[in-house]
Amino acid sequence: MSKYFISRVDTGSIRIMPMILSNFSHYSITHLGMNMIVLYSFCDLCVHLFGPENFLALYFSAGVISSFTSCIYKVIMNLAVPSLGASGAILGILGATCLERPDIQLMIIFLPFFTFSSYTALKSILLLDALGIILRWELFDHAAHMGGTLFGM
Repeated sequence: MSKYFISRVDTGSIRIMPMILSNFSHYSITHLGMNMIVLYSFCDLCVHLFGPENFLALYFSAGVISSFTSCIYKVIMNLAVPSLGASGAILGILGATCLERPDIQLMIIFLPFFTFSSYTALKSILLLDALGIILRWELFDHAAHMGGTLFGM
């Protein structure tokens, strides 16, 4: 699992297969569950807007680009933290869908009474990840998130 399903830069080279396969590995059931809830929320609309083939192409491409963005950031910052999870690919789906339909109303699962436009969500995600990169927050892989979102857009 650690050889093929975790994207890392501490091996001396950046490998392609882990950049693809790391989008299918998660470090916990909670991590997997949260990613799948977000993917499920946007999946039908994205498939309807772009078609099933383009949806899959967007998912895989955003996953690779987000992993690559994360690797570049880690090389620049001299970090050896591995990456895994589907959030970069999912944010690519979210970025494309929100840009295509900027006025649909979204909500946070734990705050269903608070709604906002998808365009506002997109700007907020980009701002949060930009702050995470600048302030070097380590809770999420903000570089991967930013790469996936921008690729989707």
